[in-house]
Amino acid sequence: MRRGPPPPPPETSVPEFVKKRKYTRMPVGLEHRIRFAIGATSLEHVPLANLSAGGCLALVPAGMASHVRPGLLLMDCLLEHGEMPDAPICSRIMRIEVPNNLDGHFGLGIAFLSTSPDFYEQINTYVARHLGCLD
Repeated sequence: MRRGPPPPPPETSVPEFVKKRKYTRMPVGLEHRIRFAIGATSLEHVPLANLSAGGCLALVPAGMASHVRPGLLLMDCLLEHGEMPDAPICSRIMRIEVPNNLDGHFGLGIAFLSTSPDFYEQINTYVARHLGCLD
């Protein structure tokens, strides 16, 4: 039996997709939601875990897991929050996360594609303001 302090955790490297982030992201609460369609199935009021001008992490019900895969385009994507742009966003699933702590949900990493410069500016300003970078 080993005595003494536990060994340090193994070093972890930062995933490449994090290193390559172009926009600052922030954690968000349940008041930030998104709607989109996967094939013939529409999902509304899907809560977000984080948000940036480049995309978000949506917390999708586990029952949808068989309907998604990285690379899939999301149709009719729209952020549901009063301070978010009110225009459809062309989006793509970039990754799927299945952490232990999402209680019946999985994380869907969504990238925003082909949006206007105003969209990026509005989201960037919102994130910066809420992170305390702007007055």
